[in-house]
Amino acid sequence: QFRESSKSTDKYIAEILLAKRKAPPQLPDARFAEEILESLRTHFLLLEKSPWGPLIIQTHLIPYFGRMRTTEITSDELNRYVAKRKRDGRANGTINKEINVLRRAFTFAELKAPKFSKLPESPPREGFFSPEEFQAVYTHLPHHIKPIALMGYWTGCRVGEILSLRWKQVDLESRTVRLRAGETKSGYGRVI
Repeated sequence: QFRESSKSTDKYIAEILLAKRKAPPQLPDARFAEEILESLRTHFLLLEKSPWGPLIIQTHLIPYFGRMRTTEITSDELNRYVAKRKRDGRANGTINKEINVLRRAFTFAELKAPKFSKLPESPPREGFFSPEEFQAVYTHLPHHIKPIALMGYWTGCRVGEILSLRWKQVDLESRTVRLRAGETKSGYGRVI
């Protein structure tokens, strides 16, 4: 026989404590990883945030982790995934993004994510074309690429931003281009 005080004179509190003690032990959450990844993917799509998040989930994380139980995804399993992605020729920054999305799925599902040390990443690219260097390259470009190169060089726009432009975004009179929210890397619109 085991006796324990509920530290209260209220019988109801004692009954709650007794019920907790009699309850079977909580087993760790053993859902399939695909379930928590799909839940996060839906969340990303509904919020229209992180265009690469749903893509990473669909093309990399579900194929590798999908049929595993969440309890089977350990630090060792993450290391095996990293080794596979390195064999595929992926950069450390790309792998870090993928692991971050997986860890986000655990957090979103209110589960404890396995530990993972971030891989070292290359420093950001540096350097710019001088006007002379740009002109030297520009003269060798095919005719249909030249307007894209000029726009990118003078505005700093990314190729995807330039290629997604529509005439209704261009105001020749005021010499401005309006990039809409969701078409830029930051997700915010801007006027150039």
